[in-house]
Amino acid sequence: MGTIVAIGGGNVAAGETIKIDKTLRWLTGKKKPSMLFISTASPAEPRYSQSMIHHFSAMGFTVSHLNLILDGYADSEIRSMIVDSDIVYIGGGDSIRLYHVLRSMKVDCYLREAYDKGVILAGISAGAMIWFSYGHTDSLSFYTKDWNYSRFGCLGYIRALFSPHCSGERRVDLERMYKSGESFPGVALEDRTAMVYRDGVCTLIREDDGVNGYVYYPTADGSYKVHIPAEKESFDL
Repeated sequence: MGTIVAIGGGNVAAGETIKIDKTLRWLTGKKKPSMLFISTASPAEPRYSQSMIHHFSAMGFTVSHLNLILDGYADSEIRSMIVDSDIVYIGGGDSIRLYHVLRSMKVDCYLREAYDKGVILAGISAGAMIWFSYGHTDSLSFYTKDWNYSRFGCLGYIRALFSPHCSGERRVDLERMYKSGESFPGVALEDRTAMVYRDGVCTLIREDDGVNGYVYYPTADGSYKVHIPAEKESFDL
């Protein structure tokens, strides 16, 4: 098993995830780790990638950038960029588009190779959701005005369902899913929180005491239980 850091959301460039970003650097054990930032999910290119590159460079990472839709790299170059990095960080945006691009270009195979090699996989919002079996996504909003949150199949590195930005209406909808019999455990993260999944053990990072993460466990009677992990508390999925 390897290491995955799933971030619920927040304005990274504005410094809302500083504690999480420092943890990412610490996990590598290096003073200046290499990071590949993949911006494929975002509709806000190139503004989004430029702000992220600037932020992580200032944080002490050596950052390279890959947009699988816009960049014209050969397959061998894409593989090398992924497996030779210390961290692969996938940005937020449209989780449906991200998933189909990763699968259609076989980049999911390179990500699995990197994970097995010990490369840290990270992501925020859609880029965090992609590592789980399922996501609780709002990506239909990119395609139609008449949309609802939906359960969407992802890459399955972590056998659970993931919901980012999970407060207010979104958390209400997630709990509706569990009341309707959702069978997978779930991780629901508010903005400025993250889950570290390391060798099968999970811990929660909070930027401050005002934000939370929630773990949903289906029960045998068709209901569910919710656990709010304390800082540095280990929990299983």
